[in-house]
Amino acid sequence: MTPLTQYGRMAEKHWREHCPKMVRELEQKGLLHQMLLEAEEKTKDEMATLRTDLMKRGSTAQQAHDQAWEMVREKYILLRPKNKGGITTSRQRTSTSYRIAEADRLGEGGPKQKFQLNLKSHPPSSGVGS
Repeated sequence: MTPLTQYGRMAEKHWREHCPKMVRELEQKGLLHQMLLEAEEKTKDEMATLRTDLMKRGSTAQQAHDQAWEMVREKYILLRPKNKGGITTSRQRTSTSYRIAEADRLGEGGPKQKFQLNLKSHPPSSGVGS
């Protein structure tokens, strides 16, 4: 059995704490270790690609690593739990629903102005947990 790296161990700890039902199901099917290895591999591959791209854009190696980790970690390692209906929690919906407008990329306007424009163009959705 292939040993887990730091990402696999982090994923397992997080999944057991925050997604116990998923872990039980994977264990029953004998797939937990395989899925942890897959999460590691996807994380490493995607981070390597992002780091290279970010460094080409002027980030230092450390900045690129940190930014890549922030962009990838919730996709494979720090999964969000789902409620009984299979819908992600409202916290996830809120944390991932922010859209960066072109004005944000160019640095136009202050933070308050950007926030207000963002709210107008992407109003909060009403729904479960809102």
